[in-house]
Amino acid sequence: MKNSYGNCEKTQSNSISERLKQNKLVLVEEKERKAAITFGILIIAYIVCWSLIIFVTILYVLHATVPPKSVLLLAVMLSNMNSGVNPVIYAVRNQEFQRC
Repeated sequence: MKNSYGNCEKTQSNSISERLKQNKLVLVEEKERKAAITFGILIIAYIVCWSLIIFVTILYVLHATVPPKSVLLLAVMLSNMNSGVNPVIYAVRNQEFQRC
């Protein structure tokens, strides 16, 4: 149908389909934002867990000094802990895990 301006009016079915498309886009954007936040948290956890062992290794290579065993143990434990932290982060951030 044409309105007083000579343009075709949108039918109700077109407006419903457009609203559905907009809702779908909003949901996709929300999921992408949440995924980006989760990825950022994973990167921060990676940096925290691996930074000490990298620092100790660089210090050893440049100065040829062996750090105390307690520092080496802590560095190795932190780097291995990253493997355990990642699933916890995914479980906390994922709604499907929280439903179970």
